[in-house]
Amino acid sequence: MKHKPIIGLTPLYDPEKNHPWMQEDYLDAVTAAGGIPIILPIRGPDNSIALLDIIDGLLLTGGPDIMPQLFGERLIPECGPCCPPRDELELPLIREALLKKIPMMGICRGIQTINVALGGTLYQDIPAQYQTGTPVLHRQQSHIDKSHPSHDIVICENSLLYRAVGRRNLMVNSMHHQTVKDIAPGLRAAAWSDDGLVECLESVNEPFVLGVQWHPECMHRRDESSMELFRFFVGEAGMRL
Repeated sequence: MKHKPIIGLTPLYDPEKNHPWMQEDYLDAVTAAGGIPIILPIRGPDNSIALLDIIDGLLLTGGPDIMPQLFGERLIPECGPCCPPRDELELPLIREALLKKIPMMGICRGIQTINVALGGTLYQDIPAQYQTGTPVLHRQQSHIDKSHPSHDIVICENSLLYRAVGRRNLMVNSMHHQTVKDIAPGLRAAAWSDDGLVECLESVNEPFVLGVQWHPECMHRRDESSMELFRFFVGEAGMRL
Protein backbone atom coordinates (compact mmCIF):
# COMPACT_ATOMS: atom_id res chain seq x y z
CA MET A 1 0.00 0.00 0.00
CA LYS A 2 1.25 3.49 -0.87
CA HIS A 3 1.44 5.87 2.06
CA LYS A 4 2.43 8.99 0.16
CA PRO A 5 1.22 10.26 -3.22
CA ILE A 6 3.68 9.71 -6.07
CA ILE A 7 4.16 12.80 -8.22
CA GLY A 8 5.59 12.41 -11.72
CA LEU A 9 7.65 15.38 -12.91
CA THR A 10 8.38 16.15 -16.54
CA PRO A 11 12.15 16.50 -16.96
CA LEU A 12 14.14 19.54 -17.96
CA TYR A 13 16.40 19.00 -20.97
CA ASP A 14 19.91 20.13 -21.91
CA PRO A 15 20.15 20.13 -25.74
CA GLU A 16 23.92 20.67 -25.74
CA LYS A 17 24.60 17.61 -23.61
CA ASN A 18 21.55 15.77 -24.97
CA HIS A 19 20.32 14.63 -21.58
CA PRO A 20 17.48 15.31 -19.14
CA TRP A 21 17.99 16.90 -15.74
CA MET A 22 16.00 18.34 -12.87
CA GLN A 23 16.23 21.37 -10.60
CA GLU A 24 16.25 20.36 -6.94
CA ASP A 25 13.66 23.03 -6.08
CA TYR A 26 10.92 20.98 -7.73
CA LEU A 27 11.93 17.80 -5.93
CA ASP A 28 12.29 19.57 -2.58
CA ALA A 29 8.92 21.33 -2.86
CA VAL A 30 7.05 18.10 -3.67
CA THR A 31 8.84 16.26 -0.86
CA ALA A 32 8.15 19.05 1.65
CA ALA A 33 4.48 18.90 0.66
CA GLY A 34 4.31 15.20 1.52
CA GLY A 35 4.75 13.66 -1.91
CA ILE A 36 7.26 11.32 -3.50
CA PRO A 37 8.72 12.92 -6.65
CA ILE A 38 9.81 10.80 -9.60
CA ILE A 39 11.31 12.14 -12.83
CA LEU A 40 9.60 10.87 -15.96
CA PRO A 41 11.69 9.79 -19.00
CA ILE A 42 11.91 12.28 -21.84
CA ARG A 43 12.45 9.81 -24.65
CA GLY A 44 9.46 7.87 -25.91
CA PRO A 45 6.18 9.44 -24.78
CA ASP A 46 4.72 5.93 -24.49
CA ASN A 47 7.09 5.21 -21.60
CA SER A 48 5.90 8.19 -19.59
CA ILE A 49 2.28 7.52 -20.50
CA ALA A 50 2.70 3.98 -19.15
CA LEU A 51 3.92 5.45 -15.86
CA LEU A 52 0.62 7.31 -15.46
CA ASP A 53 -0.68 4.04 -14.07
CA ILE A 54 1.60 4.29 -11.04
CA ILE A 55 1.65 8.03 -10.30
CA ASP A 56 -1.00 9.98 -8.41
CA GLY A 57 -0.22 13.46 -9.73
CA LEU A 58 1.56 15.04 -12.69
CA LEU A 59 3.74 18.15 -12.37
CA LEU A 60 4.59 19.98 -15.60
CA THR A 61 7.83 21.88 -15.00
CA GLY A 62 9.17 25.13 -16.44
CA GLY A 63 11.51 25.44 -19.38
CA PRO A 64 11.96 26.76 -22.92
CA ASP A 65 9.36 28.02 -25.38
CA ILE A 66 6.77 25.82 -27.04
CA MET A 67 6.92 25.44 -30.82
CA PRO A 68 4.36 27.95 -32.24
CA GLN A 69 3.31 25.46 -34.95
CA LEU A 70 1.71 23.44 -32.16
CA PHE A 71 -0.82 26.21 -31.54
CA GLY A 72 -1.31 27.14 -35.20
CA GLU A 73 1.05 30.11 -35.54
CA ARG A 74 4.13 30.99 -37.50
CA LEU A 75 7.37 31.56 -35.62
CA ILE A 76 8.14 35.23 -34.93
CA PRO A 77 11.73 36.50 -34.45
CA GLU A 78 11.13 37.21 -30.76
CA CYS A 79 10.21 33.60 -29.94
CA GLY A 80 12.95 31.98 -27.88
CA PRO A 81 14.62 28.57 -28.22
CA CYS A 82 12.19 25.65 -28.31
CA CYS A 83 12.59 22.07 -27.15
CA PRO A 84 10.91 19.56 -29.49
CA PRO A 85 11.67 16.54 -27.23
CA ARG A 86 9.70 18.15 -24.39
CA ASP A 87 6.85 19.15 -26.68
CA GLU A 88 6.67 15.60 -28.03
CA LEU A 89 6.58 14.22 -24.49
CA GLU A 90 4.30 16.64 -22.70
CA LEU A 91 1.40 17.30 -25.06
CA PRO A 92 0.27 13.65 -25.38
CA LEU A 93 1.10 13.06 -21.70
CA ILE A 94 -1.23 15.87 -20.62
CA ARG A 95 -4.08 14.62 -22.79
CA GLU A 96 -3.72 11.06 -21.50
CA ALA A 97 -3.47 12.22 -17.87
CA LEU A 98 -6.68 14.16 -18.36
CA LEU A 99 -8.43 11.02 -19.64
CA LYS A 100 -7.13 9.08 -16.64
CA LYS A 101 -8.30 11.88 -14.30
CA ILE A 102 -4.84 12.35 -12.81
CA PRO A 103 -4.44 15.68 -10.96
CA MET A 104 -2.08 18.03 -12.81
CA MET A 105 -0.19 21.17 -11.89
CA GLY A 106 1.78 23.23 -14.42
CA ILE A 107 4.50 25.76 -13.58
CA CYS A 108 5.54 28.53 -16.01
CA ARG A 109 6.07 26.55 -19.24
CA GLY A 110 3.78 23.99 -17.62
CA ILE A 111 0.70 26.26 -17.65
CA GLN A 112 1.46 27.10 -21.27
CA THR A 113 1.87 23.45 -22.25
CA ILE A 114 -1.43 22.52 -20.60
CA ASN A 115 -3.18 25.33 -22.45
CA VAL A 116 -1.70 24.33 -25.83
CA ALA A 117 -2.34 20.61 -25.28
CA LEU A 118 -6.03 21.33 -24.70
CA GLY A 119 -6.46 23.69 -27.66
CA GLY A 120 -5.36 27.14 -26.43
CA THR A 121 -2.80 29.59 -27.82
CA LEU A 122 0.09 31.69 -26.50
CA TYR A 123 1.71 35.05 -26.92
CA GLN A 124 5.10 34.09 -28.34
CA ASP A 125 6.66 37.19 -26.82
CA ILE A 126 4.90 39.57 -24.44
CA PRO A 127 6.81 42.78 -25.34
CA ALA A 128 6.32 42.17 -29.06
CA GLN A 129 2.66 41.10 -28.99
CA TYR A 130 1.02 42.58 -25.89
CA GLN A 131 1.22 46.17 -24.77
CA THR A 132 -0.79 47.99 -22.11
CA GLY A 133 -0.44 51.20 -20.14
CA THR A 134 0.39 49.19 -17.01
CA PRO A 135 3.87 47.70 -17.41
CA VAL A 136 4.61 44.59 -15.35
CA LEU A 137 8.03 42.99 -14.91
CA HIS A 138 7.27 39.52 -16.27
CA ARG A 139 10.93 38.64 -16.70
CA GLN A 140 12.67 39.82 -13.57
CA GLN A 141 16.29 40.83 -13.83
CA SER A 142 18.95 38.17 -13.32
CA HIS A 143 20.40 39.84 -10.23
CA ILE A 144 17.05 39.43 -8.42
CA ASP A 145 17.05 36.11 -6.60
CA LYS A 146 14.41 33.71 -7.90
CA SER A 147 13.04 33.27 -4.40
CA HIS A 148 12.02 36.94 -4.33
CA PRO A 149 8.76 38.22 -5.89
CA SER A 150 8.63 40.87 -8.60
CA HIS A 151 4.94 41.71 -9.11
CA ASP A 152 1.43 41.32 -7.75
CA ILE A 153 -1.44 39.16 -9.02
CA VAL A 154 -5.16 39.28 -8.29
CA ILE A 155 -6.90 35.95 -7.60
CA CYS A 156 -10.54 35.05 -8.23
CA GLU A 157 -12.18 34.07 -4.95
CA ASN A 158 -14.19 31.29 -6.61
CA SER A 159 -11.12 29.33 -7.68
CA LEU A 160 -8.85 26.43 -6.79
CA LEU A 161 -5.95 28.85 -6.37
CA TYR A 162 -7.86 30.88 -3.80
CA ARG A 163 -8.71 27.67 -1.92
CA ALA A 164 -5.01 26.80 -1.92
CA VAL A 165 -3.56 30.11 -0.71
CA GLY A 166 -6.60 31.82 0.87
CA ARG A 167 -5.73 35.24 -0.52
CA ARG A 168 -7.05 37.66 -3.15
CA ASN A 169 -3.64 39.21 -3.79
CA LEU A 170 -0.29 37.51 -4.02
CA MET A 171 3.25 38.63 -4.78
CA VAL A 172 4.96 36.28 -7.23
CA ASN A 173 8.30 35.91 -8.96
CA SER A 174 8.32 36.02 -12.76
CA MET A 175 10.69 34.52 -15.35
CA HIS A 176 8.86 34.26 -18.64
CA HIS A 177 8.30 36.08 -21.92
CA GLN A 178 5.55 33.82 -23.30
CA THR A 179 2.13 33.51 -21.74
CA VAL A 180 -1.46 32.37 -22.25
CA LYS A 181 -3.42 34.15 -25.00
CA ASP A 182 -6.59 32.23 -25.95
CA ILE A 183 -7.73 29.93 -23.13
CA ALA A 184 -8.37 26.30 -24.07
CA PRO A 185 -11.85 24.76 -23.78
CA GLY A 186 -12.39 23.26 -20.33
CA LEU A 187 -10.08 25.77 -18.63
CA ARG A 188 -10.68 29.18 -17.08
CA ALA A 189 -8.53 32.01 -15.78
CA ALA A 190 -8.20 32.23 -11.99
CA ALA A 191 -5.63 35.02 -11.57
CA TRP A 192 -4.27 37.99 -13.52
CA SER A 193 -1.35 40.41 -13.36
CA ASP A 194 -2.04 44.14 -13.29
CA ASP A 195 -1.62 44.39 -17.07
CA GLY A 196 -4.43 41.87 -17.62
CA LEU A 197 -2.38 38.80 -18.53
CA VAL A 198 -3.45 35.39 -17.22
CA GLU A 199 -1.36 34.18 -14.28
CA CYS A 200 -3.34 31.04 -13.42
CA LEU A 201 -5.51 28.56 -15.29
CA GLU A 202 -7.64 25.83 -13.78
CA SER A 203 -10.08 23.17 -14.90
CA VAL A 204 -13.75 24.08 -15.12
CA ASN A 205 -14.74 20.55 -14.09
CA GLU A 206 -12.93 17.42 -12.89
CA PRO A 207 -10.22 16.27 -13.03
CA PHE A 208 -8.04 18.69 -11.06
CA VAL A 209 -5.90 20.88 -13.34
CA LEU A 210 -4.07 23.95 -12.04
CA GLY A 211 -1.43 25.97 -13.87
CA VAL A 212 0.51 28.98 -12.58
CA GLN A 213 2.74 31.30 -14.59
CA TRP A 214 5.25 31.95 -11.78
CA HIS A 215 7.72 29.63 -10.04
CA PRO A 216 6.46 28.66 -6.55
CA GLU A 217 9.12 25.94 -6.29
CA CYS A 218 11.75 28.70 -6.06
CA MET A 219 9.82 30.47 -3.28
CA HIS A 220 8.49 27.59 -1.18
CA ARG A 221 11.23 27.74 1.49
CA ARG A 222 10.50 31.34 2.45
CA ASP A 223 6.93 31.93 1.23
CA GLU A 224 4.05 30.12 2.94
CA SER A 225 1.62 30.66 0.06
CA SER A 226 4.00 28.88 -2.32
CA MET A 227 4.28 25.98 0.12
CA GLU A 228 0.50 25.87 0.53
CA LEU A 229 0.12 25.60 -3.24
CA PHE A 230 2.28 22.47 -3.31
CA ARG A 231 0.46 21.02 -0.29
CA PHE A 232 -2.85 21.63 -2.03
CA PHE A 233 -1.72 19.85 -5.20
CA VAL A 234 -0.10 16.92 -3.39
CA GLY A 235 -3.17 16.64 -1.18
CA GLU A 236 -5.36 16.42 -4.26
CA ALA A 237 -3.10 13.71 -5.67
CA GLY A 238 -3.37 11.90 -2.33
CA MET A 239 -7.11 11.57 -2.84
CA ARG A 240 -6.30 8.82 -5.36
CA LEU A 241 -4.62 6.58 -2.74
